[in-house]
Amino acid sequence: MQNLKSFSLALVAVLAVTALGAGCFRVSPRVVKAPDRRQSVQVAGKTATGSPHELGEQYETASSSTALAYLQLNGGKADITRGGTKVAAVDGLELASGDRIMVTTGTVYVVYPEYGASELETGTDIVLSSDDSRPGLIMQLELVAGRIWTRFERLFGNGEYYAVSSNGVVATVRGTGFGVSAEDGVVDLQVADHEVEVTIEKGNSSDWRAGTIPQVLRLSAGEGLKIATRGALPDMRLLRQSVRRLNVTERLAKGFKFGASKLLPERLRRPVNPVRLKIQPVMTPELLRYRELMLRRAALFTQSSSTFVAPLRAPTLQETAPPTSSPTLNGPRG
Repeated sequence: MQNLKSFSLALVAVLAVTALGAGCFRVSPRVVKAPDRRQSVQVAGKTATGSPHELGEQYETASSSTALAYLQLNGGKADITRGGTKVAAVDGLELASGDRIMVTTGTVYVVYPEYGASELETGTDIVLSSDDSRPGLIMQLELVAGRIWTRFERLFGNGEYYAVSSNGVVATVRGTGFGVSAEDGVVDLQVADHEVEVTIEKGNSSDWRAGTIPQVLRLSAGEGLKIATRGALPDMRLLRQSVRRLNVTERLAKGFKFGASKLLPERLRRPVNPVRLKIQPVMTPELLRYRELMLRRAALFTQSSSTFVAPLRAPTLQETAPPTSSPTLNGPRG
């Protein structure tokens, strides 16, 4: 009897504690720390990380991308201007027709997936014009200032086109390694691999607009050409006479080595997580005219076959001298 009484008292105590606990204690909500959603941008075999805030409010990540070109900073810095707005560029950025890129520090790259890449030195200023409405690479870069070296790993197919123009001089390629620089009114063309076709724009571009390709000069690997673009541009006869062999110093330069060296496939892959500039591309009347002319060139070049072959000749003493004394077409004479 005594044991039953003790058991009853214990049971009452347990029930009382349970009742008090239900009324006086509440389960606190579980606090879970949000994961650090850091974005990974991979381009040309290089991966960089950054939070959405670090990318800036002008940018967003894209789940997929079919852009013709992307920007790789590679530790350098560049500004991109689109629609009149200039912002600091980021790794893995999609590039669009009308974009203007100015390299402020270091060396940066424009990557054309599966095709090749361009190396832009500090101070280089380019404007990109492209056509992404059909398959294949159709693009032209206007070099305002600086130096750009480009290397492609395959020859272009029918309907594909790539050129670099500066001050009325247009260098068109079928797939090659070549460099173009513009400084103090002088355009310097150098070919590291394969061939480059050089044409001269006339003041009103009448030949292009009439559907006629001007005469073409073809430069082969190891050849160069300097043209002073102040005043009237030279005719093709003078251009042919001014083709020269590059000297040892020029061949050992960093840009030439980039143009002559094979690019690894992983450097030409699309970014895993590309970055998109929220600012929509805006084509000013000037850019529209430039793009229209580019498309005319592309259509004509992809339908034609040049027959001119650059002359093969032994380099002169003047041509094998240091770069500072190499001849410049239309330049000052000593």
